[in-house]
Amino acid sequence: MEENPYFVLKPRVVVNFIPCLVPIILFLWIPTLLMSYALLTSSTLRSIYDLVDFFALFFISCISFAGLIALYKDIKSREYIFFRDRIEFYKGFWTKERVIVRYERVTDLYMRKSAWQRIWGTGTIFIRTAQSGLKGRIEMKNIPQPDEACQRIGEIMRVG
Repeated sequence: MEENPYFVLKPRVVVNFIPCLVPIILFLWIPTLLMSYALLTSSTLRSIYDLVDFFALFFISCISFAGLIALYKDIKSREYIFFRDRIEFYKGFWTKERVIVRYERVTDLYMRKSAWQRIWGTGTIFIRTAQSGLKGRIEMKNIPQPDEACQRIGEIMRVG
């Protein structure tokens, strides 16, 4: 019989995504569009280098777009499931990862909210563990309502 979780936490995708998207739009996609317009509206190509520059920018823009899709899928796949006796952590788009931490292995629970996260109502919850394979902690970034989530995690750990 499958055990029902107490609750599930997922990060807010937009908080992770916007800081990556803005520089790509400003420094890659807009110059590519402007260069495309200039090439299409000019009656003659000034040189073959204009065409090479355009294709180089276009290629880099396509790669950045693919990278953004992969980042979105990776963030969307993150999930933190809290059961009576353990935490299960799932993540990964290219490489899937599953980590299970029993509450008796948890040593500390703490939270941090940066200025950017406070704007969006999120925070990062850290769970320090005695497991060496996790580099000592689980980092749950951009969790909505982190104060309530941290409190609920603490209550489960005391009861569990």
